[in-house]
Amino acid sequence: MSLNKLDYFGYALPAIPLTLIGTTYYLYLPKLYESQFGVSLTLLGFWLAIGRIFDAITDPLCGFISDKLSERGRKRTFLMPAGAILLGGSFYFLGHIGQYVENPTAIHFGLLSLFMYLGSTLVTVPYEVLGVQITEDSKSRATLLGLRDSSIVLATLLSAILPTLMVSYSGQSNAYNLVKLSSIYSILVILFVFILIFTTTKSQRVSNKTEIKITNRKTSLVESLRVVKKDTRFLLLFISFVINSLGAAMPATLFFFYCERILLISEQQANISLLLYSGFGLLSVPVWLYLLRFYNKKILWFISQIFNAGFFIPVYWLSAGDYNFYILFIILSSCGFGGIMILPSIIQADIVSNSKSANDLDFSGVYMGLWSVGKKLSQAIGAGVALYFVDLGGVDNLRLFYTLVPALLSIISITLALRLKV
Repeated sequence: MSLNKLDYFGYALPAIPLTLIGTTYYLYLPKLYESQFGVSLTLLGFWLAIGRIFDAITDPLCGFISDKLSERGRKRTFLMPAGAILLGGSFYFLGHIGQYVENPTAIHFGLLSLFMYLGSTLVTVPYEVLGVQITEDSKSRATLLGLRDSSIVLATLLSAILPTLMVSYSGQSNAYNLVKLSSIYSILVILFVFILIFTTTKSQRVSNKTEIKITNRKTSLVESLRVVKKDTRFLLLFISFVINSLGAAMPATLFFFYCERILLISEQQANISLLLYSGFGLLSVPVWLYLLRFYNKKILWFISQIFNAGFFIPVYWLSAGDYNFYILFIILSSCGFGGIMILPSIIQADIVSNSKSANDLDFSGVYMGLWSVGKKLSQAIGAGVALYFVDLGGVDNLRLFYTLVPALLSIISITLALRLKV
């Protein structure tokens, strides 16, 4: 079906608070819990890993439930309001923990994180399925997903701008500002999810009537997973994407540690660096969408990875006083950031959409549940591994896992995906 402007707008909105929460969770919270409460980085990394193991169970299950709801004519967004409230509430307490607990520990961080992960699952899995199913037109879908992923880049940009502005005007540290921002982000995720449900109600109704084949056949979660397992194109893309995301999570988690311990720059300078990286990355998104008209999606994805990781390698040799060189390299690296953000999801959506034509039932929820597991698990493992080795080996490991290890993982990702037919 054709989409109107309200559909595009409503669908893209939730990506902003979801990304703001995720970016803040990985970039700011470990630093807050270490510096303010004395929690070990190793313990924080442990809880990140535990949370993603939890996700590995709940995400496919949520996708399966989403498929079952769709089979019965219910909207896939049915689970999202409860998820948004749980996500927003948990993140609020993560940011305000010092106001409610005298001596917060890793246990507080871990338990609140588990509730946050569950809320995130109930929102993101149906949200991503909706992006695949809201239209069958490949060009409209690419535009829709491109707009969603542009919102993600925009939110990453905002995650740098807002703390910088708050530091300038309040004179307080990022830790203080995090408490204020967590309240705002928690409200926004609940508000924007309800806007999504309101704006896409008609689209979902038409989608349910035209795209779902009515059948009395019943499937189990195991059978659904077996169908996905046979889809070699999806599995190849999935593995390659997970490895690339694993590498991307490391510099994202170690960003402030690198700025503080290697470059010896202020919080405000670090926020400006993140602002420039995200800003130029956002500007590159329309360029990658334009190139899709002329070039193969897979090749463009490879090129974006080479840009993003390749220009970042020289950062390994930087030290205090090299801030200007650092800015140069991250701007060059950001040219590939837009591509690695939008291209995997566009390729994945085409594969999942084609899968519906080959099966009697729609397994999109399970597909997206597994995709969500891969994305979240790679972020958590990448963050946990990086934090563990930095805690273990100090500055040398910080340099290594901030630059060279992510570049190596990008090479492995590209090598594995060479056989992918798009």
